[in-house]
Amino acid sequence: MYTIVSRIVKSMYIDPKLRSWAGIGLSLTLASILGVERLRADDELPPGFAPVLTRFEPVSGYPGDTIVLFGTNLVQVKAVRFNDVDAVFIPKDPLFNPELRAVVPKNASSGPITVITDDGEVTSEEAFTVIPRPAPVVIDFSPKSGPENSSVNIIGEHLLDIVSIQFNGVPTTQYGDPSMSEGRGFPVRVPKGATTGPIIIVTEDGRVETAPFVVTAVPKPTILSMNPTEGIPGTAVMIRGQNLTRVKSVSFNGVNATFSEFGDLLVRVPEGATTGPVRVETEGGVAVSAQSFTAHVVCRGHSRPVSLVSIGGRFYPGNSRCGQPSGGIRFGSDL
Repeated sequence: MYTIVSRIVKSMYIDPKLRSWAGIGLSLTLASILGVERLRADDELPPGFAPVLTRFEPVSGYPGDTIVLFGTNLVQVKAVRFNDVDAVFIPKDPLFNPELRAVVPKNASSGPITVITDDGEVTSEEAFTVIPRPAPVVIDFSPKSGPENSSVNIIGEHLLDIVSIQFNGVPTTQYGDPSMSEGRGFPVRVPKGATTGPIIIVTEDGRVETAPFVVTAVPKPTILSMNPTEGIPGTAVMIRGQNLTRVKSVSFNGVNATFSEFGDLLVRVPEGATTGPVRVETEGGVAVSAQSFTAHVVCRGHSRPVSLVSIGGRFYPGNSRCGQPSGGIRFGSDL
């Protein structure tokens, strides 16, 4: 019987704006006759009833803002349009999203909102006012100077939808996500080849230039200490000094080694290393240790390879010829 009444409502020649309310009225009457629980006007009705859009909040906003839509039968939504421009929408969900939500499209203009469902469509009588987003603004940036590859923190407003960032005309693609701070700031990396001049930020809403950023030379590295100062291949050596960042290579007396930057420089003694200075090359230049690193060799190819033992940071027997210990400490089979 409910289905029959629903079909009658659909077949009646009624103004589309009144059809859904007529359907609700008949369903309430039918529910009363049948003795079932009375339906409220804002409850969802079974499929077959046209959607009703009662209001939306807020009534104005920027492109990218989320609007909440209120009404009846705003389910099985196929499209939401702001003045005929399709919008991204979030369907209603009884647990996580009790109301229909839509994002104002970037190219939307002021006008009514239309919701299209499987059972029809509804257009708001009230217009939604699209507020043009303001141009980007930079309030400050720090530091005011630095070398290539250093980080600069930008602070401002409306720094969203970035098209490009340049340092005095040299583009960079390494910068943080402005949406994480709602467009109020983000870090950016000084690109290689940058020269002193303004930082230029271009967004979809405009362009802004900062005061000049001073590009400085990369400081030269220095080596102050190594720990330990001797070892066999594979030994981890901590190198401390100044400006030991953006390292290109590390070598032990001419033999390249693997390394990692953790504030200090952690290096592994390479196979084939011999006693001599340690050399570190960075983008700022070359540093050579004043003290030589003593490289010990683990002999292979002998029936009994020489045993090297570290006592108090020193390695024994400290020989220079495999299989022929000279002095130091001897153990068992080495005697």
